[in-house]
Amino acid sequence: MGERIINYLKYIFNAVISVIYFNDGKCAVCKTETYDDKNLCIDCFNKIKFCYDSSFIEKSKISFEVYCLAYYSSVIREMIIRLKYRKDFMCGEVLAGLMYDVIQRNAIQFDEISFVPMIKEDLARRGFNQSKFLAMKICEKCNKPLSDYIKKCVKTKDQIGLTDEMRWNNLQKTFAFAGKNKIENKIILLIDDVFTTGATSFFCSRELINNGAKKVIVLTAAKSSI
Repeated sequence: MGERIINYLKYIFNAVISVIYFNDGKCAVCKTETYDDKNLCIDCFNKIKFCYDSSFIEKSKISFEVYCLAYYSSVIREMIIRLKYRKDFMCGEVLAGLMYDVIQRNAIQFDEISFVPMIKEDLARRGFNQSKFLAMKICEKCNKPLSDYIKKCVKTKDQIGLTDEMRWNNLQKTFAFAGKNKIENKIILLIDDVFTTGATSFFCSRELINNGAKKVIVLTAAKSSI
């Protein structure tokens, strides 16, 4: 319990510091001067390999559309790692802003935003959920409600190094619906950091759809090809 409180306080402190210093006119990645509201210099921006096409996933009568901001490389990879492991919330703000651009560019329509959850032990150790952080920031930009519809109830192996089949098997019965708000006939935008095989998105979408969601649209900061 003590470690969880300490990590949470660190999260709050770092988040406040990020807000104070976010608009300092410097690139969130390389710290050089920048002159736009993205806090990303032109050199770092040009290194991003953007994804411009969406994909449609269908499996076991569950279907959903997936939008990814960019490929998991270079600047995007660096910002995700900094957010996830170093609590660099400036990078998180930049990612959320670019993800919001994807929503606007594709005119994505939805009712509420949800996110891929973490199991309590991992959340206590890290102090925050990077997917929830991105979701919260996107909610602020598009003025949509944020809902904790899903919980992760099983501790799983790290997905890194697993084959596609092992990743899917690793996540069986991992997620459960935990929503207290009405979800019937709502279109849910599901936020995550990285899309790899689609297993996480599928099992989370399945819980949402099986409990009444009209449609699920997945939006991630990055797309990884393995």
